Amino acid sequence: MAASTAFFGTIRSFQNMLTQIIEIDSQMTSLMRVSNGEIDRNHILQQSVDLATRLGNTISQINAGLETFARQGFRDDGLIAMTEASTLFSNISEMDVDQAASGLTAIAMGMKEISDTDIMVAVDAINEVDNNFAI
Repeated sequence: MAASTAFFGTIRSFQNMLTQIIEIDSQMTSLMRVSNGEIDRNHILQQSVDLATRLGNTISQINAGLETFARQGFRDDGLIAMTEASTLFSNISEMDVDQAASGLTAIAMGMKEISDTDIMVAVDAINEVDNNFAI
């Protein structure tokens, strides 16, 4: 009984791993299409893994944020900064990454003096208001 559990558990683990690899590869392919090849695939994948590790999210969630901001024209440091901010924003709020991305895009477009790499200031301010003036 234990041998079959170990055997089939190992097979299931490999199947899950393969499914995740295919999903991440599909997301990276989509990201390359959206960015017209302006993004270094290896660099952005490494950044995605680093953000996922640091923020406690899955690589797929990070990639979804990257794709959202790449569609909006963000590249390089701005793309990473906006993705990090929206992921963190979704972690500290009751929003998913897409909702957080939409909100941060509105903030970035509405506040012309804030750069995409300084968007964390807005996340910090919103979090501070939420902590001090919760309804």
